[in-house]
Amino acid sequence: MMHIPMKYYFLLFCEVAFGQFMTIPLLYSKYTPEIIKEVLLTEYNCPDLSSERCIGNADYFFVPLEVNDANDFLEFIVGQDILFLYDITYSSVISAYIDAFATQFLFMHLVSGYTPNAIPPLTYYDHTRYTLIRDGTIALVKHFGWQKIIVFVSKDFSEMDFQSVTEVEIVFITILPSGLSYETIYIIVSKEVKPLGVKTIIIATDDNMSKLIQRAIIEAEMNTKDYIYIFPHQSGWSAYLEGALTLEEYAWMPKNVANYAEIIINYSADFLMNLMKYYPIQGSFSLYTFYGFILTQVNLERFHIFNIQNSQPVLVGNITNRVVSFYTPPIFNGNTTTPPDNSKLKLPISISGGSINPDGSTYMYNAYCQLGSVHAIDSINSQSKILENFDLVINNITDCGASYFDSNYASSCFSRHSAELGYFHVAAQPIVMTEGTLTVFNSLNISVPVLGVESSSSLSNDFHSQYASVSFSNTYTANAIALLLASFRITKVSLLYLNNPWGENFKRQFLNRAESYKIEVMNKNQAVPSGFNGTDKSFVKEIVDLKTRYIVIEATNTEMFSIVVALYDLGMRKGDVYLISGGGLGLTSNVQYVIGEDSYNKLIELGDGSVYVTFLSYYNAFGEQIYGEFLKEYEVVYDYMCLYYDATYLGAYAIDSMISRGFNLNSSGIEEWIRKVQFTGCSGNVQISKSGNDRSTIKVGVYNLIRNNSNWQLTLSGINDPTKVVVYESLVDISWYTDNNGILPSDIIGADLSCPFKSEQEQSFLYGYLILLIIGGSFLIFDIYFLYKNLEFTLSRKYLMLQCKTEENILDNLMYFAMIVECFQYICIGPDFTDLFPGFFKKIIKISALDFRNFSKSFDWTIWYQIIMMEIILAVWLFFLIGKIFNVWRKCKIQLFVIISEIGNVLLPIIGDILFLPITWFLLLTFQCTKSIGDNFKDSFHNQDCSIFCWQDEHIKYIAGSSLAILLYLPASLYYRPSWKDNTGNLVFHFKEQPYNSAIKSFMQIVLVVMNTTLLPYSDIAYTVSFVSIVSIYGVFTLFKKPYNYDRASLWYTIFIFCCIWLWICCEVAKFNMVFAESIIGVGWVLLGIIGIIYQKRKLPSFLESPKGQDILRLFRFQLSKKSPFQAGIEASVSYIYIDQSSSDNKKSDLFSEGFNVEFLH
Repeated sequence: MMHIPMKYYFLLFCEVAFGQFMTIPLLYSKYTPEIIKEVLLTEYNCPDLSSERCIGNADYFFVPLEVNDANDFLEFIVGQDILFLYDITYSSVISAYIDAFATQFLFMHLVSGYTPNAIPPLTYYDHTRYTLIRDGTIALVKHFGWQKIIVFVSKDFSEMDFQSVTEVEIVFITILPSGLSYETIYIIVSKEVKPLGVKTIIIATDDNMSKLIQRAIIEAEMNTKDYIYIFPHQSGWSAYLEGALTLEEYAWMPKNVANYAEIIINYSADFLMNLMKYYPIQGSFSLYTFYGFILTQVNLERFHIFNIQNSQPVLVGNITNRVVSFYTPPIFNGNTTTPPDNSKLKLPISISGGSINPDGSTYMYNAYCQLGSVHAIDSINSQSKILENFDLVINNITDCGASYFDSNYASSCFSRHSAELGYFHVAAQPIVMTEGTLTVFNSLNISVPVLGVESSSSLSNDFHSQYASVSFSNTYTANAIALLLASFRITKVSLLYLNNPWGENFKRQFLNRAESYKIEVMNKNQAVPSGFNGTDKSFVKEIVDLKTRYIVIEATNTEMFSIVVALYDLGMRKGDVYLISGGGLGLTSNVQYVIGEDSYNKLIELGDGSVYVTFLSYYNAFGEQIYGEFLKEYEVVYDYMCLYYDATYLGAYAIDSMISRGFNLNSSGIEEWIRKVQFTGCSGNVQISKSGNDRSTIKVGVYNLIRNNSNWQLTLSGINDPTKVVVYESLVDISWYTDNNGILPSDIIGADLSCPFKSEQEQSFLYGYLILLIIGGSFLIFDIYFLYKNLEFTLSRKYLMLQCKTEENILDNLMYFAMIVECFQYICIGPDFTDLFPGFFKKIIKISALDFRNFSKSFDWTIWYQIIMMEIILAVWLFFLIGKIFNVWRKCKIQLFVIISEIGNVLLPIIGDILFLPITWFLLLTFQCTKSIGDNFKDSFHNQDCSIFCWQDEHIKYIAGSSLAILLYLPASLYYRPSWKDNTGNLVFHFKEQPYNSAIKSFMQIVLVVMNTTLLPYSDIAYTVSFVSIVSIYGVFTLFKKPYNYDRASLWYTIFIFCCIWLWICCEVAKFNMVFAESIIGVGWVLLGIIGIIYQKRKLPSFLESPKGQDILRLFRFQLSKKSPFQAGIEASVSYIYIDQSSSDNKKSDLFSEGFNVEFLH
């Protein structure tokens, strides 16, 4: 339309209609958009009479109004015979005042959005009646061919009356009251609207509610490219969903459109132009003819169509008399001009949501689980490669019972919804719900296939092929539990099972499998009474009396809670029993409010460490992906959501298989194909057994329930996969081990609790300490005596420092290895280090000290096995030592004796020197009886084994053996130790430990052993301080007095000692700050290593050169002739020559007999 100034339309109109010019006031207020006032004041030269009220000679004038003076001004202008009035106040309140004077004016033009209460015939208002807005919206829906819609209407816009629409199907409509919270709106959007699968959604609400609905749509992830949103009327101002369409009346334009004022003015001018054309036809002007013009000529059903593009409204078309036309194609979400295809054929299905019970109470757990079906439907419709030309929709979420099943209510409910059940129905859990649903279907002759998550083996009736379960028969659970027990070598268990078909099936299968695994079930017919609530504990007492530690339970959570509480009341505590169930204890945070705090605390005590075996949900990468989607969309994840997801996909695959093969969809055909399809689902491979109604194979997870601080931690400990050769795969140790220092508790309570007394009877035994101190003091006296007797030798003789280069051999490397072993032994008997270095490092340390107590699950020695092992080692050592002293092997010319001699050359130094510390340690532990239950010697028991009472019976035998071993080993070892490397036959050591260091080290090690057996049980702190202090003094000693005749060896020996000291320091720091200790321990070791490398490189030259070709056979070559060239070369070596500083005569050592034949040279 060509733009003509509004002024001339007014003049022309007045002249034609009345033959005279008229004055027309334009009323505005502070609510009028600034751009409107700017255009009127500048382009159209409207006089602004804000300073005074008067009627000038202008054709029209611009009048500001306030609410408090609107009534006075209107009375004034009525008295001036002004018949025309323009209301552009944009204030509903002021417009209400104007409406009161409507009959006084010939023409009122309202653009403020106010609808008069009673429409006077002479009033024309630019905003369209609500029913016309509705009709325009439906016209837009039909233009794109969308057949089904969802409608949100706020109460203020309920006059749109969408309920009366018949042209398209309204699947869901809700009238939202004002003030509704966002949480409620989100529940409606995500839980009620989204599952319906309808993609065309109309939002006819006020601006605030429109924003809340759009926020919920985004958080529910419904702003995808296949959704389309239409905003009629004012809600379009707040539309920001990409690709949405808004309908705006001609007078109502978005505030950010620049030509807003011009559109208003031109629209008014258009109105006047039509009025001028109308009156010449009528021939005369009157109020009646003007009313006729309003009714017949004014087109009120005209709308702009705006499209939200890049968060901005863009004018793309209009609707006139329900005819849709576009200036430019709208761009939909997904950046395409092709409208979403919401015309796919809909395939209805149904699910039992179970969110509302017949009594009105809620049962949200099942409703949340059914979200798995909702999510599957959304995935199938938007992403899946199946049913590409169809959409699955939920016709009705039938709340026909939830936490309990009321047969009468369910029959009535399903009867009402029978036509809406669709092609298959997903039944609600638990078992009573599934079975009840099938019973009602049979009674009503409903043949719709039913999919579920409860095993058919748990159902008391046979429903044939109508039902299929993606869950598993508890046959799998029974097999998995029996296999788990067998893998742990558990041979005695108790069994509790439900007194119903599910429980009987479990019992039958478990007994069969237990028998094949040689597991004795102590009570084979102990059914849990139906509805057991803990009142009658007689059958639980029978379990307690059997004293079986491992109890297999197949029961519901309610009954299991009562069983556990009864066990606690009958004296069972943590560690006394371990529960293995087929469904878990269900120890969620809200349980304590259901059963009470006292009972919940009992569940915590006995539930900690329990194991339950159930289907493995969210398996493999695909399952983990679905888990993430559930968590993101619903913020809560249940295991059964995974099975519901798979059950829905199972039905969809069956339908897709029939459609793709050209079969007509019918109940019997879908049932058949449900048993034919196979796919990878959220819980792994999904396939229904050909011979039954349950899943054919399913992976079963073994879960360990652990109480961590105030929270429950669920750990997947193992997987039972029937399809694999090795069925059970262990992933993480169960707390049965970790709670008991890596030892599996015995099958029978008390079998491994071998202390024949209560812990509160235990007390310290002073005489035991005194005896241990006396024996330890004897060790020191022995050592001091031999140190004194050989003082001249140890102080006056030393090996000549290595000064010339020689070829390095393997034995030289073994010397370094011996240093490391010695340091590991110090760590083993020193302060506890396991907090910093558990696991593999701990085992290495134990091996270095020959300590195999609590070594691993399969290798665990008692203290007595250790002592016997030491005594056997000493017997072998004495055998070779006697042969060496009396030169037995050389006197015999038999080749076998020569070989024995060479073996002795290897074992004597290893046992006599390297193993000196662990041997003396374990022999002294035999006498560690510092605890008692009384005041007599016979009341004392061994610290390492409380089943052994000291100084009687079996302990006397161990004392005798250890005493004899000490008397033979200690003096011989101390006597022989300083120069053992000189008596190794053909074994060549190029550098050796100085005699004085051997003597001092022997004394220190005996002191450490005595402290370990006496001071450590008394005070951990005192032991730590004393131990570290003694080792530190020895470390400082090695700094100034070289322990080896090779500088580099002495350096690294000292560094190893200080590494041990740094470890113990960090262990003490870890008691206060573990993170800090873990961070500094490596730093200290690296720093010590760097210092050693730098000092060695600058100050200490290397005299051991790597050979071009190492002859490893030399290490194992025994003396098969009198003298080999290799032996002759040794005798020329200067690396093991003594310097005798006290005598100028060549002499043999007083330390050894002639059998050793060691010469000391000047």
